[in-house]
Amino acid sequence: MAKPQIKQGVRSADRLRSGMKMPPLVQPSRIKAPATTKTRKPVFRTERDNGVVSTPEEDGPSEQNVLMIDVQSGGGGERRQDKISPADILQKSGEKDYGKVYEVDLHAEDITKIHNLEKFTRLRILDLSCNELTTIENLEQNKDLRELKLYGNKITEVKNLDRLQELACLQLQHNRIRRLGKGLSCLRKLKILRIDSNDISQLEGKELTANSQLTHLDASCNKLQELAAVNCLPHLEELNASNNRLAAIRNMRCKKLQDLDLSTNFLTDLSGLRDLHSLTTLNLATNRLSSLTAIGKLRHLQELNVSNNLLKELGSVSEQFPALEVFNVSENAIVSWDQVVRCHPIDASTEINLCNPADLF
Repeated sequence: MAKPQIKQGVRSADRLRSGMKMPPLVQPSRIKAPATTKTRKPVFRTERDNGVVSTPEEDGPSEQNVLMIDVQSGGGGERRQDKISPADILQKSGEKDYGKVYEVDLHAEDITKIHNLEKFTRLRILDLSCNELTTIENLEQNKDLRELKLYGNKITEVKNLDRLQELACLQLQHNRIRRLGKGLSCLRKLKILRIDSNDISQLEGKELTANSQLTHLDASCNKLQELAAVNCLPHLEELNASNNRLAAIRNMRCKKLQDLDLSTNFLTDLSGLRDLHSLTTLNLATNRLSSLTAIGKLRHLQELNVSNNLLKELGSVSEQFPALEVFNVSENAIVSWDQVVRCHPIDASTEINLCNPADLF
């Protein structure tokens, strides 16, 4: 019988994804907002066709009809949003109708307040990331927004989003949010939500009940102690709850969940994962696990990272995870190589990552 591939000195599963994989509908950045970002000119996109304005489809303009317009403030010096009036945007775009502007990019423009966007009623994508915003406001007229990027600001409260009922992607990572409250209660079409790298200590079911269409949630790098609230998200496919304060997972009922990252927590009990039969990727690195038995049998699991835990034995991994392709068990307390060999019969293509295999013989 062919032996599994053994990679010596590997301290992390290179093939295990540590971030959220986003679907093709909208692709928010998977990279954390940098501390300093190179200043860019604000960009405004409009639809034009050989100088003749055409009527957009219901879902917005096609890419081939999008024109990139750079808007620069006069007088030199640092540009700020209050120097860019609605008239400036319209003039630079060459349009006569505010309703023909579909995307505005104001990333890293040192903006302190959201304004001057009221007339752009057909706006679909708005990027206000990496600015100095402290509150969400003045977006009531932008009812057609599909994607809103507010990451890397100083926002403390999720509010004033009631009119954005078409919103599908909301990025609020790297802010100062402590709780969601009722801020998402009207976003019934929301599919992607990033609230990572905030100061959230609790997620309540009533805060997410209205977001039943959510498929991707990143709540990593907060202070969460439980995840019971995600049970009201029946369509959830990817969840990142790494770098929190989770000690146990109880009764997760997200039947469609495929990718789950619970790394860098305080987990000792995994019994709450037993019903996640659609899982294909599971990251449990850097916890306090002494056994994998409580997980039960996950037939579709392909990638498992349990590195940097307290495991001394593995049990019958081949029976628990028959589809396993990548297995990272480095930096544990496995007493002998025989414990790892008992993973078989796993297919010979299975990749097993160990810290120092020589020390186990």
